[in-house]
Amino acid sequence: MLVYCVDVRSLSEKNTESVLALVNTCFEARISRLDYSYGVICQDRGDVLGVALVSVQQNEHEIQRLCVDRSRRGAGLGTEILSVVKEQLNSLPAAMTLPSACARREDVRVFFQTNGFVNLPGDRMRFSP
Repeated sequence: MLVYCVDVRSLSEKNTESVLALVNTCFEARISRLDYSYGVICQDRGDVLGVALVSVQQNEHEIQRLCVDRSRRGAGLGTEILSVVKEQLNSLPAAMTLPSACARREDVRVFFQTNGFVNLPGDRMRFSP
């Protein structure tokens, strides 16, 4: 298994399609292109098992989407993906936030709290290294 950070706009057509297909199974609001600052992808034998899509503005990294294939949930893949996202902050004076739509879901909130995020007003969460 491989978990890596990548400029998602430079992915091959096949990997772009795989990431879009996975993300669109996890979220009601579908996306048609990968217009994000970077992504962290988990692959096994060429299959995309999970992904985080992150936008960066003014040193604020916002996880826009984090998704793990339903058949692979509970095996730690989301935590591995999130640890690679958090590594992007190690040398930067940056913070990471979650959109309020994600932070409102109790299962999602618990996952991120377990991984070092704290609650903010307005259903947002923040991680600071």
